Amino acid sequence: MTNIMSDYNRFAVDTEGEYYFIGGGNAGGYGVDLMNEYAPTSGDHLYFVALLNSSVLEFYHKHIAPIFGGKYYSYNKRYLEPHPVVLPEDVPDEMVEELADNIKETREKITDLEYKTSDVRNYLSDYECSSAVLDLAQSINLDGDDYRQGPIRKDVNMDVETAEEVYQVVMKRGHELDFDNEQVRDFVFEMLKAKDKRLTRSEVLHMETPVCDDVIELMDEYRGDGERIEEIDEEFRELCDELDKLVLREVYGLDQSSEQVVDEFLEVW
Repeated sequence: MTNIMSDYNRFAVDTEGEYYFIGGGNAGGYGVDLMNEYAPTSGDHLYFVALLNSSVLEFYHKHIAPIFGGKYYSYNKRYLEPHPVVLPEDVPDEMVEELADNIKETREKITDLEYKTSDVRNYLSDYECSSAVLDLAQSINLDGDDYRQGPIRKDVNMDVETAEEVYQVVMKRGHELDFDNEQVRDFVFEMLKAKDKRLTRSEVLHMETPVCDDVIELMDEYRGDGERIEEIDEEFRELCDELDKLVLREVYGLDQSSEQVVDEFLEVW
């Protein structure tokens, strides 16, 4: 399955029958239903999706499909049917399937972590919320009663008496919360931005939170997951490159000169 309109080949395998298509014409998605004769197992599906996502078939597709604004191409039936798919005979299909499976698992790890880090509140279930912003803040300067998420930002000031940094959540001009710890400040900032509604002064100050030490531990985990995404993403890209080279060379038999033609074309298109 893939998007009907896309700027590159982005096929995903659905071995459980969990997805359906919406839209029509040049909207929504489209799919290829593989016959049991050719794909009786999920591994076989991974073999074919690896081919469809390869640079060589992207190169082919972009030579036969019409191009639209923004370098988007149509991926409907008319332009998918002619794709020259090599059947898994006399090619290293098991190697292709193994790499494709590793890529699928790696992508799932990234997706899970991206979802978790998209909202700091996803981490709260492991901690008891027995405190409040009022308890975490070093000092408070809020005299309004209508705070929206849009203007909220982070800032750092210097305490002229102690020469120490003060970490601030600025609700709007002249309205801020001061913290003596950057991670605590960042946690409160993320919590407030996630509320998606106007807040009163009381709602801001009495928003339930873990105690300070737990907040710091939570933010260590939150930031660690963000760094982990970058590490796994690098692993994902390396696996994709390895699979693409395997498909180019061992399945389609392209030589170095032909590989260069494909690479140079896709850098532009």
